[in-house]
Amino acid sequence: MNAIAYNGVLIIGTVLGQIVWTASNSLLLAAGVGAVLPVWFLKHIQFLVFLDVE
Repeated sequence: MNAIAYNGVLIIGTVLGQIVWTASNSLLLAAGVGAVLPVWFLKHIQFLVFLDVE
């Protein structure tokens, strides 16, 4: 479950980063979106999995 969620989040981050880079032409912004959002998603996924276990 964790590996699948992690891979999904990495894909989401990559896709979002590409979209932002294409839209804004800013590599820094794209890197920020591609790095911050997946980490945020991962924290929430881990929290949900933790709640589900209890």
